[in-house]
Amino acid sequence: MDEAAQGLVDCGWLPLADRCSPTGGNMDELFVGPAGVAVLDAKNWSWPVSVRNGQMRTGKYRQTASLRRVLEQVAAVEEVLDRAGLDDVPVQGFIVFIGEPSRSFPPEEVEGVWVLGIDFVRSGFSAQRDTLPKTVVAQAQAVIEAAFPPAE
Repeated sequence: MDEAAQGLVDCGWLPLADRCSPTGGNMDELFVGPAGVAVLDAKNWSWPVSVRNGQMRTGKYRQTASLRRVLEQVAAVEEVLDRAGLDDVPVQGFIVFIGEPSRSFPPEEVEGVWVLGIDFVRSGFSAQRDTLPKTVVAQAQAVIEAAFPPAE
């Protein structure tokens, strides 16, 4: 995910890699930036990804659990921000495909989560509307860093 992270940093996003998740496990990447907070889950699946009839699949398998996990992480970040009085900071979940054969998968929203190949991450984030003042971005980053420590 390093190549995507550098592209996002160049666009004003601050990375918080490999954070503890209150729902268990870890959050691969959190980015705090001028358009809010992005919760990214990196996937290196060997089967191609497809989206049909509102369902994401790898091969013949539905990936509902992967989408649900990202939504749970988004909800956890929203809760922490709400408690800190930062309820106006938008939080969005993403599943990013980092390996072949899906690294060029075009962005598509599935069940409230954006799914996309790593080749589209920088352009997707560059297109986000910058709506947050730098002071709010810094506050959100500090709150998230304290609430979600680095995973060991």
